[in-house]
Amino acid sequence: MWISKYWYEKLPALYALAALMSLALLGAPAAFSATLLMAAAALTAWWRYDHRRQA
Repeated sequence: MWISKYWYEKLPALYALAALMSLALLGAPAAFSATLLMAAAALTAWWRYDHRRQA
């Protein structure tokens, strides 16, 4: 893995935080980017949950 475990575990939260910050700071023009970041956060969290559940 190329990033440390500390940052790897925090990526979904960082994606969600970036989405909220972009909406708060940039407003409606950033809505599409915020939606994509939230989708990335949810998908990453789901993949990890599913992988850990199977293991």
